[in-house]
Amino acid sequence: MLCLTSSTTIRLYTYSLDEKGGRMTTVKTKAKKANAAEKTMSELRQPQVRILAALLKHGELSRAELADKAPVDQAACCELIGSEDKATRLKNDKRHFPSLLSLGYVSSANPKEGGAIRYSITAKGREAAKK
Repeated sequence: MLCLTSSTTIRLYTYSLDEKGGRMTTVKTKAKKANAAEKTMSELRQPQVRILAALLKHGELSRAELADKAPVDQAACCELIGSEDKATRLKNDKRHFPSLLSLGYVSSANPKEGGAIRYSITAKGREAAKK
């Protein structure tokens, strides 16, 4: 029997008969969820999948444009896409889940004349979007 008690712990219950009295006993085993940094391509968050699809369809977009086209919450883009500051991005990846920049699915470019940073999908991201 499988019992989900929280988002971070899975409890497995195994039932067996006691040899002496024929009574049923319960054995509990805990299994921790995989570390967020070990997520695979198939375990992308749904907003991340929508971001990849929007970039695949529309090409290069800013965070504001992605929030509109994907649609996703613009404030969540920091965790979903990843921060431009590498130290912040690594901290957020460890705290939450791997970002698209860290996974190599998205690349960023600073515009020469100023303005918002633009994001585009990479070849690795195109493969992940097709799955």
